Amino acid sequence: MPEKLNSYGDRLISTSGSHGADIASQRMDDLDRRSLAFILERKHDNPMVCDIGCGLGAQSFRFALLGAQVEMYDIIDINPLVTQFSNLFPHTNIKFFGGDVCDTFVKNTNAKIYAAYSQRTIHYLQYDRSVELFKKIKANLKEGGKFFVSASGLHSELGQGYPGSSCDISARFTKLDSAMAKKHEIREPVCLYTEDDFRRLSIESGFSDAEIWSSPFGNIKAVLG
Repeated sequence: MPEKLNSYGDRLISTSGSHGADIASQRMDDLDRRSLAFILERKHDNPMVCDIGCGLGAQSFRFALLGAQVEMYDIIDINPLVTQFSNLFPHTNIKFFGGDVCDTFVKNTNAKIYAAYSQRTIHYLQYDRSVELFKKIKANLKEGGKFFVSASGLHSELGQGYPGSSCDISARFTKLDSAMAKKHEIREPVCLYTEDDFRRLSIESGFSDAEIWSSPFGNIKAVLG
């Protein structure tokens, strides 16, 4: 059995082989639960939800089972999983878009959405591309809509030996220390965040309401509106 990645007991369930473990299929955290509760309160409206960096799709499938219309975005092709899920639950409304998550979302999402969700994904984007993505999300949110988002934290375990620690967030984009990269199977360049960095990102993207906190592991979580 693979070794535990962290104190939560998560194990390495591979995604692309270089974009880290799939966590959503192993457990739900506070951000997951809050996003599900938000959709559950609005399920009578058949709300649209976008899952940006959906991994193997666990949270998207939860949204769909609550009655949401779901758009899923990821660099890995999970069409077989989406087809299997849709066959098992034919009443659900779910679509998958493969490719670079920022480019694909910006090009394909035009509908007004009740919620956007992105866990442990935006750190794979350079800061200016995250601003572009956040601005697009903000422009497409319905009144009262929320963006549930997280990124790996500079003060988490991943920050140990990270070469970009001293860089401003606008220029912070490099690979993890080799030991951390191997342990977490994160081999792509990443932009690790602090709470202040996340606050800056939310302001520069036009979000006026931001609740930001750190998880026990040290990742940054936020609910933006």
